[in-house]
Amino acid sequence: MVLKAPRALHVAFALARDAEFRIVHAWWPPHISLGEIEAARQEIQDENKRLKELIVSAAGQAVASFGTSARVTIDLVENNPYLVIANQCSWADLLVMGTHSKGRLASTVSVGKLARHLLVDSSCDVLTSRP
Repeated sequence: MVLKAPRALHVAFALARDAEFRIVHAWWPPHISLGEIEAARQEIQDENKRLKELIVSAAGQAVASFGTSARVTIDLVENNPYLVIANQCSWADLLVMGTHSKGRLASTVSVGKLARHLLVDSSCDVLTSRP
């Protein structure tokens, strides 16, 4: 498993060393049959545990490298990613997110659909970073 926005995480800590950070990972629930629900639920829980450990490690490294006193909260949410992130923006001063940019220069063509919508619709300032 690879954290897709490590650069965005480091930029956020560099910009606001003593801020309160909320790291949010949201995803659509998988489409599965009723007979597979229990196995899928267990797999999702296992994957969430691994992902949270990865995020905690990356955040810890970023906090240590910048010597900050930042407070970090991590939320893993199974729901529409756009709605989850848009709701988080209602209290945030800055939304920092990684993009799907593959080239050296990010463009609206290489920014993912979610990032493109949030760039337009966000109620707070937005900073994007290549992965």
